[in-house]
Amino acid sequence: MRETRFLRRPEAVAELRAKGDGKLPAIAGYAAVFGQYSQNLGGFVEMIAPGAFDRVLRDPNREVLGLFNHEDDMVLGARSSGTLTLAADEVGLSYNIDTPDTTTGRDLVVLVERRDVTGSSFSFTVAPDGVTWSETEQGYPLRVIENVAALYDVGPVSCPAYLGTQEADTSVALRSLADAVDLPLDAVIAAAERNELRALLAAEDPAGDPDPDAPGDPDA
Repeated sequence: MRETRFLRRPEAVAELRAKGDGKLPAIAGYAAVFGQYSQNLGGFVEMIAPGAFDRVLRDPNREVLGLFNHEDDMVLGARSSGTLTLAADEVGLSYNIDTPDTTTGRDLVVLVERRDVTGSSFSFTVAPDGVTWSETEQGYPLRVIENVAALYDVGPVSCPAYLGTQEADTSVALRSLADAVDLPLDAVIAAAERNELRALLAAEDPAGDPDPDAPGDPDA
C-alpha cells in the first residue's frame, strides 16, 4: 500500500532555481532526508536509511512524477521526459523540476517565491524486506526504511501534515511490525493506541532491556 511523507525540515524546503533563459525558474528540494527521526507517527518514529532509494534510482524506466500536493491534475514534471530529475547524496533524495509554463506552474512559482509553499513530500511503497524495527536512544519504537520498492511522486506541498492519509500510513507501518513480532495487526494497532509498542519490540528482542523510565516521545 502506498504511503506518503511530508517534510518541512530546512534541508527539504522547496526552493526556486533560476533558469536564466527566459523560462520559469526550476523548483527543487529534498523529498526525503536520511538519518533523521520523523515526528511521532502514532506510537513510533521513522527514519530513512541512506541507500533506501537505490533500487528506484538504478532503474531508468521506473516512472516518477513531479506533482504539487500529490494531485494528479497538477503535474509539474516526469522522470520519463527528463523534466523531473532525482539524485541521492549524503543529505537525502533530491528532486529538480523544470517548471512548466502552465497555470499550475506559474502559480506555484509565485507561491514558492513568497514562501507560502515551503514543504516537500513523496509517496512510496516499501519492499517486503525493506523495514527493520528497533529503538531510539530514548527507547522509543523506531521504524527504519531501508529499501523503497516504488516511488510514485515527489514535489512541493502546502499542507503542514499528512495529506489526509496519516491513519492509513500508520496502519501500513504497523503491519510490518505485526509481521515482525508475529501478532495480529489489530493487536499491534491496539498496542500503539495504548503507547505500548515498546513492549512488543522488547518481546521481539528478549536480550533488549529498554529502560521503562526512558522518555517516550522524542518530540516531547
